[in-house]
Amino acid sequence: MEALRKEFGGPEVEPHITVAGSILFNRSEAIEKFIGACNEINPYVCQVDQLETSKFYFQCVSLVFQTDHQLTQETGLLAARMYCNSANMPHLSLFYGDLTDEEKKRAVEIVKSVDEGLCTISFTINRMQLYRVNFADKTQKSWEMVSECNLRPKI
Repeated sequence: MEALRKEFGGPEVEPHITVAGSILFNRSEAIEKFIGACNEINPYVCQVDQLETSKFYFQCVSLVFQTDHQLTQETGLLAARMYCNSANMPHLSLFYGDLTDEEKKRAVEIVKSVDEGLCTISFTINRMQLYRVNFADKTQKSWEMVSECNLRPKI
């Protein structure tokens, strides 16, 4: 979000929802498992539960989604197919950074002033992307999209 970067600095964050954690496969294995998982996962609705701040750089200011049965089932299936230990708490990062507690309070105020409805939106996830990520790169500039796949259509 431009307003947060203007206030606190930090990199431009490409909007994305983190669904599963790190995997250790070669490129072709990762793509094969990813496409296989996407062919088993149904599109699902994400409903924002809350705007949250965190001590973690990559989750400093995020929208966290309600964890209903469908969300848990579909993200859990992806994690299992990709051999992740467990699915991450699905979230949409709005800002990457290391902020003090006071700055985090200010960040929440900024987000709410820019778009109050952002904290209550819902939308359907119908495709996923697989990224190769270098966690040492806090800018996302080295992140590489490896594959993109539509989720299986509901029957």
